[in-house]
Amino acid sequence: MRGFALFVAGILVGGLAVHTSLAQTQSLSPNKGVVGLNHVGINVPDLDKAVGSHLRHGDRVLLRTDHNNSYDGGSDKWMKASPYLTIEATRWLIEKGVVIVGYDFYHGNDEPGSPRVFHNSRTLSEHGVITMPYMKNLDRITKQRVTLIALPLNIIGAEASPVRAVALM
Repeated sequence: MRGFALFVAGILVGGLAVHTSLAQTQSLSPNKGVVGLNHVGINVPDLDKAVGSHLRHGDRVLLRTDHNNSYDGGSDKWMKASPYLTIEATRWLIEKGVVIVGYDFYHGNDEPGSPRVFHNSRTLSEHGVITMPYMKNLDRITKQRVTLIALPLNIIGAEASPVRAVALM
């Protein structure tokens, strides 16, 4: 069974760490904040309940579902089983001023009936929100506050790049 937890991360700016709190949908041991998910939408109530008043304009959000723990090379079955952001959740993240959305699942799953293919990824990108799909080891984040560092490859003429993402605790 998949789980969902939401982490809000900050980065180092001008020598000061910008942080926000780790928010969770539930408290369960040993994986705090895990709720069963399998090809379901992450919606506004999920995000609002998880983040509440902790989210600030300019934050980076990491969505943990543990779906990447079952990565099989990207089969159709794996992609179709992936969770997804609902259209409203995508708008909510944009309206809240989130600048990066990282997640540990397939970026191409959209809510059924979406107006176009890759709707959520494209919508985030069109609004200047950087997406970081296929993240690993989000379950290893043990602190409520982290500094997120993402190191992309310098690929000339490319629209995207793999990144080495690091959460400093």
